[in-house]
Amino acid sequence: MSRTLAGGEQSWWLLSRYFLINIIGVLCFAYAWQRGWVQMIYNFDDSHISVAIFVIFVIGNILTGWHTLKIGRELDRLKKTGTCKRLVKYLAAIQHSIRPDDTRREFETRMAVRIRYLTLLHKSLSNAGLVGTFLGIIVAVLAVMAAMKQQSGADMEHLKDLLLPAFEGIGISVTTALSGLVCSMWLSWVVLVLKNGTEMFTQMVIAQGAQKVSPGGMK
Repeated sequence: MSRTLAGGEQSWWLLSRYFLINIIGVLCFAYAWQRGWVQMIYNFDDSHISVAIFVIFVIGNILTGWHTLKIGRELDRLKKTGTCKRLVKYLAAIQHSIRPDDTRREFETRMAVRIRYLTLLHKSLSNAGLVGTFLGIIVAVLAVMAAMKQQSGADMEHLKDLLLPAFEGIGISVTTALSGLVCSMWLSWVVLVLKNGTEMFTQMVIAQGAQKVSPGGMK
């Protein structure tokens, strides 16, 4: 992003967006809780995969907030003082490098890798939902097959009891898919804020480095 912010506004710019997304998400969660949808998901999901998805989401969200705060502070420091630890290391590397372009690309890659695991984490939430979907389908199919084998001469009440696990399997399938999708979308938005901040910081370091190593910028 090319937008330049005043000193002290960088961390606020990032954190305000991080908190705004989470406030909207919490309000939606509270509405779902009030309507009884959260309890319904918990009751239907006997595998508790939805609970695991939610726990992973909370951990990922907290880690994203921590990284967002760190990158915001680094942006503030770089804006106010014109230097920071990463800039010093980048300057040392580029001044001793035969190929400065390779050093620049390596720095960009290293900064991106710092938060890549969070991107993988939010994708894994939707994948976990898919695992629950297939698990639920398997449970439903096995229950129907078992009911078909035993339905000979069975009364309607007994048949209902036999088919009950099939409906439980369908419940697991739907609730885990929904939980994985919602948590993945929520986490992807807060990770996007962090990604934008990291890219902004990376470009500022590269720009400062180019200015300082140029003939006019060398002291």
